[in-house]
Amino acid sequence: MNKCEHLSETLVRGNTEIRVDVFYDEWAEDPRKWSNLGTMVCSHRRYNLGDEKVDDLEEWLCDMARSFDSDFEKYCDRLDNLNYPGAYGSREWLEHARKISRDKADRAMEIVEANAVILPLYLYDHGGITMSTNRFPCSWDSGLVGFIYADRKKILEEYSRKKLSPNLREKVADLLESEVKTYDQYIMGDVYYYEVQLVTEDEDGDESLHELDSCGGLFGSDDMCEHIKENEDTWFEQAAEKLEELGYNEAMEFAQATL
Repeated sequence: MNKCEHLSETLVRGNTEIRVDVFYDEWAEDPRKWSNLGTMVCSHRRYNLGDEKVDDLEEWLCDMARSFDSDFEKYCDRLDNLNYPGAYGSREWLEHARKISRDKADRAMEIVEANAVILPLYLYDHGGITMSTNRFPCSWDSGLVGFIYADRKKILEEYSRKKLSPNLREKVADLLESEVKTYDQYIMGDVYYYEVQLVTEDEDGDESLHELDSCGGLFGSDDMCEHIKENEDTWFEQAAEKLEELGYNEAMEFAQATL
C-alpha cells in the first residue's frame, strides 16, 4: 500500500494532536460487483473491463437489436442480398461492405435506444487508463471501448413504473453516468484508505501513536477529504476518551479543550 504524502494531515485542537494518514486503497472492491442498474459491455485486447467482455461491439449491438426486434434480421438480410459493385475484394467492393456494416450498426443502435437507455464508453490509455461517456480530445490514445445500458424491463422494475418516460430516461442516464464515474475512479486508482491515530509524548519527548479509527473504500479524493472533515469531531471525542483511559493527569483538560 502506497502512502499518499500530500493527503496526510495532522489535526490539532488545544493540546490534542491527531494524525490522519491516507493511502491508496489497493484492495478496494470492484464497483461492478455492486448492485448496479447498468450493465457495462466492453471490448479490449489487453484489459478486462466492465461486466461483460465481447469480441466485436458491432456484432453485440446487432444481437441486442435482434433481441428487441425480430424484423432487424430481415433488414440485415436485405442489405446482405444487395449487389456489390466491383470484383470481390476491390476498393469499390470494400467500401460498399463497410457502408452496409455502418447501416446495420446505425439501425441496431436506433432499435436499442428505443428499448433501453444506453451510453457509449470511451477509454483513454496513456500511462494509465481512464474511462468516460464522452470522447477524449486525443483520438490517438483513445477510442470507443464499449457501452453501458439498462433495458426497459429492468428500468421499469427498478423504479416501479409502467412507462419509460423522457424524465425517467434522463434520470437513468444520470445514474449510468454516475456508475461510470465510480468505475473510472476504481480503474485510475482514485480510491483511498485512512488511519487515524492519537499522538502522545512521554516525559522524554518520545512519541507514541494510538489507533482511533480507520476506513477504506473511499472513492475520489474530494469525497475522501469531505469524509475526514465530517468525522473530525468524533475523532477528537475518541481522543479525549483515549487520553483518560491512558491515565494522563491532564486528561480532563484535554477533553474539555477538544470538545
